[in-house]
Amino acid sequence: MSQSPWAQGDTREAWKFLLEPDTGDLDITSLTASNFAYFQRNISNGIERQGDGIFTNIVAATGGNPAQITYQETTNDVANPGMFHQWIKVTQGSAPQTFDFGVLSIEPT
Repeated sequence: MSQSPWAQGDTREAWKFLLEPDTGDLDITSLTASNFAYFQRNISNGIERQGDGIFTNIVAATGGNPAQITYQETTNDVANPGMFHQWIKVTQGSAPQTFDFGVLSIEPT
C-alpha cells in the first residue's frame, strides 16, 4: 500500500508500518496497542499532533522480516492538506523508541 500522497479525508485503508530499528529486531512480545503512538508535524507551520487512530495487528519480527503494526487513521489524521513529518513512538519499559516514517503528503480532494 502506498501511503503518500494520501487523499484528504480518506480513511478507507489502514496504514501498515514496518518497525525496523537501526540494529536487530524490535521485540514486541509483551507490547499492546497502548504501547504505540502515532505523531505528525505539519512541515509548513511546525504544529505537532498525536494521532487519535487505533493500532491493531501487532506482528512480531520473523525470518528477516521486521515487526509491523497497522494504524487505522481517523478523519482528524487526514483532515488538512499539506506535508507532514510522521513517526511512531514505541514505549517499552523506560526506553521509548521512535520510528521515523518520513513525509506524508495529504492532497486536497
